[in-house]
Amino acid sequence: MDTQIEYSYMHFSLHYISAFSDFNEMYNRGISSLKLSNSLSVLEKYLKELFGIEKLDYINNEAQLYKRGWEKLSFYGQGVKTFINIMISLLSLENNTLFIDEIENGIHYSLFDKMWEIILKISKENNVQVFATTHSKEAIESYSRVSKKLEDDDIAFINLSTNKDDDIIAITLDAGMFRSEIAQNHEVRAW
Repeated sequence: MDTQIEYSYMHFSLHYISAFSDFNEMYNRGISSLKLSNSLSVLEKYLKELFGIEKLDYINNEAQLYKRGWEKLSFYGQGVKTFINIMISLLSLENNTLFIDEIENGIHYSLFDKMWEIILKISKENNVQVFATTHSKEAIESYSRVSKKLEDDDIAFINLSTNKDDDIIAITLDAGMFRSEIAQNHEVRAW
């Protein structure tokens, strides 16, 4: 099963990243694309800030990271892999839509603010609309905190719930309503 899927219809394109996207060919194409566009250094900058990783490359048919020496990406945890997948997509896409399932998976909560800051900044620079799912209260609160810090009001929070008839309903909060709910310590994950 391919966990990074691209759908295209006419001029609309969207990309999907699962929390468990981990395919070697995808990394090869992604790293090559970033090298060709001179964007690999941007990814490496953020890998160093978040995880202390200096370099990323595709060596001997496998993605490898340099921290204290070259090591296979497969030796690293899901958080590093998820972050790399997100970054490759954000840096490679322009004027597209990106869906990220369980964005917090494998990433320590202490890194959420920096992660959201990077995602909000790069998505705005590349005009990538990001939809991210999470059940994590810490990830949601971090999203609110960082969007406020960046004065980014071009965000929304969508809660999908079921009503008494088991119909799925969507409750959408704009930036102001979302931050107000979080500031009042209201539960936004379900109503």
